[in-house]
Amino acid sequence: MQIKRAWALQSFVLCFLLNAVLTVFLFIMADRVMQGLTEWVSPLRGPGAPILSDDARAALDGLRILIDQTHQYLARFLFVLSGVVTLLLWLLIYLLGSRQIDRASAIVPTE
Repeated sequence: MQIKRAWALQSFVLCFLLNAVLTVFLFIMADRVMQGLTEWVSPLRGPGAPILSDDARAALDGLRILIDQTHQYLARFLFVLSGVVTLLLWLLIYLLGSRQIDRASAIVPTE
């Protein structure tokens, strides 16, 4: 039983750390994409912008709102998604490792 507890802790820490690193990289990349989209839309809506039709202005305003809302909820979404993926991955790894521990303990006699 002590081995299974150690395996549970080690596998959880490893899954947590690896998914945390991947989530940070994903957040940085998504943040840069959102900044790029903002820079692309800003000249079309700021001072000195070309004269656009009402439909084009409305579309750009909607795109700007979409970018702002996506950027606002990005960290929360990635945190929740990363947590769910981490728990599912850990559960899978823990169950597979636990089964291997049971098989190995059946083969090797304990004193």
